[in-house]
Amino acid sequence: MVSATDPEVQELKPGSRGLKVTLQRMGVDATEALYVGDRPDVDAVAAARAGLRCVIVGRSGEPSQDGWYGVPSYRVCKKQMFT
Repeated sequence: MVSATDPEVQELKPGSRGLKVTLQRMGVDATEALYVGDRPDVDAVAAARAGLRCVIVGRSGEPSQDGWYGVPSYRVCKKQMFT
């Protein structure tokens, strides 16, 4: 678990430090990860800053001009991305 209050983070989203620390702790490269969020103004921005692909749940099913992909529900995200 990583928190914005962790000493090596000390930053809220849309800052990317928390996501970068999470990737580092997991030993995963950003190119191998997918960030799933619900707020383009916070989650998609943080993901882009960390170099992560991003899906925003609760949005239309097409790519945005800002680089994230919208899905209407988590169930649709899971079906489209992981099957």
